Amino acid sequence: VSINKNPLLAFALGSYVNRGDSLPIYTGDSVPNLVDLRGLDSSFGSAFDSLTYGPSVAITNIVRGQNISRDSTITVTWSGVSNDFVSITVTVWDTTGTSDTIGKGISVGGYFNNTGSATIHHIPAQLKLGLADVTLTKYEPKFVTLSSGKRVCVACETSDELTVHIVN
Repeated sequence: VSINKNPLLAFALGSYVNRGDSLPIYTGDSVPNLVDLRGLDSSFGSAFDSLTYGPSVAITNIVRGQNISRDSTITVTWSGVSNDFVSITVTVWDTTGTSDTIGKGISVGGYFNNTGSATIHHIPAQLKLGLADVTLTKYEPKFVTLSSGKRVCVACETSDELTVHIVN
């Protein structure tokens, strides 16, 4: 398996990984990505295809260092809308000096249609006070039919992440 002439390594049956941190995947509906799929034997089949992915996502209503109250819902808006799904998580990773006696959880979130806006409903006890990352990840699958008739999924994942303060 290679994408844009970058070979991937098999790490489990049907699963591949890049050696580096990220692949040069083109997004934005403009430049096609060349995907070369070849099996170890002819029963798997092969395909050479050109896949175009939508725009990358970017959080638009939250800025780095912003205070977010755990006492109300958390709404995230973003650019990079397309016909797929997103995951939004708010994960607390540093509670130093907060003396929090209410918060028990460290993460809230969920999966949503990629409409450009989603609201995470939670209760205050689900989030501790402190520093947290708001992470928005878009999953855009494309399906390729191999010469054997089998279908495989080639998914593009893009993310945006901001560090915020969870406050009362």
